[in-house]
Amino acid sequence: MTFYAQKEALERKRNQLNQAIKLTKETIDVTKKNKAFAQEEFLALKEQVAVRNELVETIQAEIDQIDNSIDRNKDIIAALEKDLEHVKEDYGRMLREAYRFRMTQNRTFYLLSSSNFRQALLRWRYMKRYDQYRKNQASMIANTQSSLEGKLKKFQSRRLEKISLKEEEAKQRTQLKNDLKKKEKLFKLLQSKSFKLDRKLNKQKEEREALFDQIENFIIAEVKNQRKEARAPKTPEKKTVKPTSSSDRAIGDAFRKSKGKLPWPVKTGNISGRYGEQSHPINKKLKIRNNGIDIRTNQQAEVRTVFEGEVVSVFYDTALKYAIMVKHGPYYSAYANIKETFVQKGDKVKQKQALGIVETKNGKTELHFEIWRERHCQNPASWISK
Repeated sequence: MTFYAQKEALERKRNQLNQAIKLTKETIDVTKKNKAFAQEEFLALKEQVAVRNELVETIQAEIDQIDNSIDRNKDIIAALEKDLEHVKEDYGRMLREAYRFRMTQNRTFYLLSSSNFRQALLRWRYMKRYDQYRKNQASMIANTQSSLEGKLKKFQSRRLEKISLKEEEAKQRTQLKNDLKKKEKLFKLLQSKSFKLDRKLNKQKEEREALFDQIENFIIAEVKNQRKEARAPKTPEKKTVKPTSSSDRAIGDAFRKSKGKLPWPVKTGNISGRYGEQSHPINKKLKIRNNGIDIRTNQQAEVRTVFEGEVVSVFYDTALKYAIMVKHGPYYSAYANIKETFVQKGDKVKQKQALGIVETKNGKTELHFEIWRERHCQNPASWISK
């Protein structure tokens, strides 16, 4: 990767991390006003600490990259200064030689003093080459000086950039220390209420797993029904639409090829809940599963479909409000924790089309998002663009 491509990638990552910190801070600002939201505040703080740690590492990587660039520029500047010195010495030597033979003042005399025509022709050619060489040397001096000035400007620019990043790093480290203190304080508070908290966490786990089961059971039933219809004999009386039509296959192939490049289901957000089985961030003894990912976003954020397809289900769940499922050939995308829907079953939707508005609960605006390939759930983080 080139210097500028790497620089651009690091800057893009830093901006994304700053955006993630901004989102978690919004949650913290809301939840800290209400003691009942201590759990949500702790989770947001924990997430912010992790993101800020990554931000500090990214800034350090940028500083290291700038240091390498400064070192390279130093070497180039030294080489250019040496080249300039040599070119100037050659040019000075050439002028002294010219003065010695009085070529600049007595060109005509130099030619006329030739003993014969052949010598005059050779002298004329020599003067032409000399003039061209002198122009080349003068041009080389100008170009070398220009390159040197450009490198010196870049050198100064990199130094200023490094100073700015160092200041930003120091600021983030200070904020990180403060976040860690707040997180520790909140953790002790939650531990003091562990009995009530455990009951609350278990209830949340049951509610979420009921939703996961609902989505999973629907997809299993849908796939089973489609396979049954595909095997059924086609009679004139009963016309069935083939679930594996060429259109479905084309959408499925296009969806598969878009792995790692799908748009996010919200315009702005960061992953706050990871895919798979894991320990609960507060009670490590409590194992939780996640068939998808959770994405923290802005209040009133619109949910967008990640690919074209057909809405095959819209249902309501007491834990995570409305859930919407979209079919993309053999693939499905599921969106939950939606307070208001814009679509209904049977609607054809385009990529990035608004499906609804994300619910805000206890100061936290978070979308639950899943991707399935027939009966198998996928890790959505590996499907959406980085």
